[in-house]
Amino acid sequence: MSFFPNAHGFSLHGSTFQNVGRDQTNVTYESSPASALNTLSEFIKDVGAIHDSVLRNSPPRCHPDTWKEVLEEINSWIDAELEERSICWIYGSAGVGKSALAQTIAEHTADHHILGASFFFSRNHAAGHAGYLFPTIAYQLATGIDPFEEAITETLRRNPGVLQSSLDTQFKELILKALQKAQEVDGAWMSQPWVIVIDGLDECVDSITQERIIALIASLSDELLPFRFLIFS
Repeated sequence: MSFFPNAHGFSLHGSTFQNVGRDQTNVTYESSPASALNTLSEFIKDVGAIHDSVLRNSPPRCHPDTWKEVLEEINSWIDAELEERSICWIYGSAGVGKSALAQTIAEHTADHHILGASFFFSRNHAAGHAGYLFPTIAYQLATGIDPFEEAITETLRRNPGVLQSSLDTQFKELILKALQKAQEVDGAWMSQPWVIVIDGLDECVDSITQERIIALIASLSDELLPFRFLIFS
């Protein structure tokens, strides 16, 4: 039986057609949106800001005999019970090895399956653009936390233009609301700490944007989420 006799010049995707009676036809059309992971991956593919990105050629790492006391203190802070201090800001002059420390911590926490996300700013590259920060973090959280992937999929289905939105809107939709939704879906992921490493904040476009990023991240402390933000600048 032909559902569209004599029709031509069009196509349908993700559709289901059912013949439910001799003289009655039931037609269902279902959209087939790209998965959230594919959408986010495509958006950030040329940024190269994640700690293990192929675009970050030979990133610096700590020598085994350096930064020992700092690494021990950071690890103790990560493992501590959930408290108000959810942000650790490490700062110092250029060349002291902050990026090497950030890379080492990102790799260490990734090996222990507690790295939520990493973002390494780089001036004069796409990785220096603040508009990629929260989509990159959202992508990594979605790969590691199943309820978050479900939440972010709903976000992108409802508001596909959010990736081109302002920094505040990206944070609200891709991070804050998605995390709240992920708690509702299944809160088991909140039983462990999740580390988010942000390196080179001073290489982000301008000081006003840097301050706004800090303010948005700080606002998450009110949500009592198990995140540890390590910020290097």
